Amino acid sequence: MSNGYVYFAYGSNMYREVMLRRYPKAEYVGIARLEGWKFQYDGGPKDSRSGTPVGNIVISANDVVWGVIYMLQPSDKDLLDKQENVPEHYQHHIVQITTADNTKMKAFTYIRQPLPVGTPDKEYREMVVLGARGSGLPENYIEEALS
Repeated sequence: MSNGYVYFAYGSNMYREVMLRRYPKAEYVGIARLEGWKFQYDGGPKDSRSGTPVGNIVISANDVVWGVIYMLQPSDKDLLDKQENVPEHYQHHIVQITTADNTKMKAFTYIRQPLPVGTPDKEYREMVVLGARGSGLPENYIEEALS
């Protein structure tokens, strides 16, 4: 991997075609899991562009979040921070992820304070699921956590 920031994407940013179009210097690395965390759709009218819940992760000892690893250059990370509305909406967190070949590495991800859990809009959920399937995340995880 080249120099830059290792980013763990778990929501709509797993959709590789959109990510690589928006952030042309980004590199897709592969998939990974984050143990001890749980994916959820949360938030409300003030928490997303659509006014509906979006992806977030919360600490949950017996759960796992699957996602996609990207290597970001500083210019793309700055643009992504703006898209994710850092620090007002999400904040950077350093997490330890495990790659498909069981290599452990540190990555940054975006997390916000948990909000009421709800149902995202159809287009957003479809983008999350398409990104997960397109990257080869486990189907049982997609069905149980993302669909």
